[in-house]
Amino acid sequence: QVIEKEEGPYYTHLGAGPNVAAVREMMENRYGAKGNAVRVEVVVYTGKEGKSSQGCPIAKWVIRRGSEEEKLLCLVRQRPGHYCDTAVLVILILAWEGIPRTVADHLYQDLTETLFKYGSPTSRRCALNEDRTCACQGLNPDTCGASFSFGCSWSMYFNGCKFARSKVPRKFRLLGDLREEEAKIESNLQSLATDLAPLYKKLAPVAFQNQVECEAAGDACRLGRMEGRPFSGVTACVDFCAHAHKDTSNMNNGSTVVCTLTKEDNRAVRNIPEDEQLHVLPLYKISDKDEFGQVEGQWAKIRSGALHVLSSFPREVRLLAEPVKSARKIRQEARLKAQAEKMEKKLGMSSLTPGKVKSETPNKAERFCFCKKITMKTHAVCFPQKEPQGFYSAYGVPPRPTSVGRATPERNQAAAYSHSVSSCSSPGAGIASQREVLPSSHHSVSNLQFKHNGVAVGYHTAGATMSGLTPASGEQGALLERIPPQNLNNDFPFKAEPSEMHCSALHRLSPSSFSARPTSEGLFGRLNGLLRAAEDVAGEVRGHDFPPGQSLPLQAPPLEEPQQAKQEEVWSDSEHNFLDEDIGGVAVAPSHGSILIECARRELHATTPILKPNRRHPTRISLVFYQHKALNEPGHGMAMWDAKMAKREREREEEAERLRMEGSGGAGKNRKTSGGREGEEDEDKETAEARRVMNVPTRQAFTAPTGGVITVSPYALTHVTGPYNRW
Repeated sequence: QVIEKEEGPYYTHLGAGPNVAAVREMMENRYGAKGNAVRVEVVVYTGKEGKSSQGCPIAKWVIRRGSEEEKLLCLVRQRPGHYCDTAVLVILILAWEGIPRTVADHLYQDLTETLFKYGSPTSRRCALNEDRTCACQGLNPDTCGASFSFGCSWSMYFNGCKFARSKVPRKFRLLGDLREEEAKIESNLQSLATDLAPLYKKLAPVAFQNQVECEAAGDACRLGRMEGRPFSGVTACVDFCAHAHKDTSNMNNGSTVVCTLTKEDNRAVRNIPEDEQLHVLPLYKISDKDEFGQVEGQWAKIRSGALHVLSSFPREVRLLAEPVKSARKIRQEARLKAQAEKMEKKLGMSSLTPGKVKSETPNKAERFCFCKKITMKTHAVCFPQKEPQGFYSAYGVPPRPTSVGRATPERNQAAAYSHSVSSCSSPGAGIASQREVLPSSHHSVSNLQFKHNGVAVGYHTAGATMSGLTPASGEQGALLERIPPQNLNNDFPFKAEPSEMHCSALHRLSPSSFSARPTSEGLFGRLNGLLRAAEDVAGEVRGHDFPPGQSLPLQAPPLEEPQQAKQEEVWSDSEHNFLDEDIGGVAVAPSHGSILIECARRELHATTPILKPNRRHPTRISLVFYQHKALNEPGHGMAMWDAKMAKREREREEEAERLRMEGSGGAGKNRKTSGGREGEEDEDKETAEARRVMNVPTRQAFTAPTGGVITVSPYALTHVTGPYNRW
């Protein structure tokens, strides 16, 4: 009996044997070399995932190439309590010299140039930790790690190939209509897929055969130029940190083949560069003994550097201020926003444009703005913020930290984000981190503070008449405006249209307004609209005058001395993982041109974050070849999809015809004459109404009483039990 929760996932298509010696013999025969050319490492399944306190990948043991004599690495797992022919399973195969060095160099150069300039990043869930708050891909949207998918993949919508409706599928799509560049990257990847197939067949013949079994039927969904094409798609990960996951869309009894391309400083044997990316199996730990059962053998590997035992895994903590929204949530919010705008137009309300202020109920206003609340009744001045969309806005602009974006009352800004923000101040600007609330009385307002795009602009009362701005801020004449009195005597916040998100640096600002300190990360240099904050405020209250006796003079606060903000780097050693020896984290360090084979559908796997991701000159490019499930239909499954749509249309027509016939039949029945009694006419009306109601399909379902309540449903009946059956 197989209990996978205790012994780990069970599969044999990469290889299996009754003992480690039998597995070594099998792998030597496959590769065609014996002795030191084949290395076998025994790992132990613990089920305890090794990860940082933020939930990001770490490594505790690193397996490196011992020497140039070593050609093949094989990780095996012994199943405790088993003595059968599959007591030892192969879980990972790594060929250190998978492709020729010249081919690897050429691919690194071409793919770096093409993907950096024209690549269209793919949003992947494994790009973030479980809380969706980590910044393992980096903070600079121009250079952060990214993933690019090509070829065919499974679509949940079609339950087949995603190109099921495409007459001319572009398997190697790039940004824009760049057919020459697409042809170039297609040539490179198709050639690589052709070259990898024979090696894959040699090292994992069973898995290879499983993937080519339906090759003839799904010919359109395969990569490669020669017969024997096991792959349907390829994902290029460029300095991309993949958090622990399983590739559940992959086909059963198949595996993924990963080709690694590394930077120039990481291409020599036994050379450990400053920055590298490791492939991690988070649920495994290294065995205390080597393949021959000797403890001394493991110590010899440690001394030679072939096995690196870590005591800590130092990494810089990079967290976002708020979780990145999923694509589903973005679509849902867009739908709600469209509905709200449609309702406003229907009710004759004015649209939310700068220069207009309107009163709303507090409940409705909360949909458009986020306000800090205090115990006493307050008037809140709110500014809506556009949220990050998708993963880093499709790698355009990363979400902003709390100190520079929309503040969250309960979040500790210093702890939530490791980097501080450079203070921006100069003559004409007051910047402060104060509450976004406006303490109010019946007829006066003081110490008005509000924040827009992370900039707090302050006002103070200065008497009964307008006194203008102070000389220090006289250049900002746009702030000489008035706030309408109706908003002072009501608990209704007023709001402004959010300023557009720009991916531009602070050089948009005039020298007389604000100045920014340089920062080490590109995120803060892309915050927009510091000057626009003041302009939006002026436009918000423009055109509104106070009646006599209710004027509200505004005056800019005195200039504060600029303060130099320090860039804090918070590092973590993930020490809690190293206190428990059963917490997993076995990693391999793939070399330039190496080929890694593993069953990614069954095994939890991850890649560690790059210290300084840079797509212009990446530390590692991993080309992941795979075959997804249900990609075995000719022509990408277009004929099957058309047949399914035709059948659905026929069913709709038949249902409409049936309803029409039932409706006409009920209307043709004889009715009572007008000379009848009034009670009989009423009875006829009720009968006709009952017939009309029963013509609705959902009204024809069986009913069942539950606690005096009649439920009618077209699906399986739900019976309420427990203390809720008399609601």
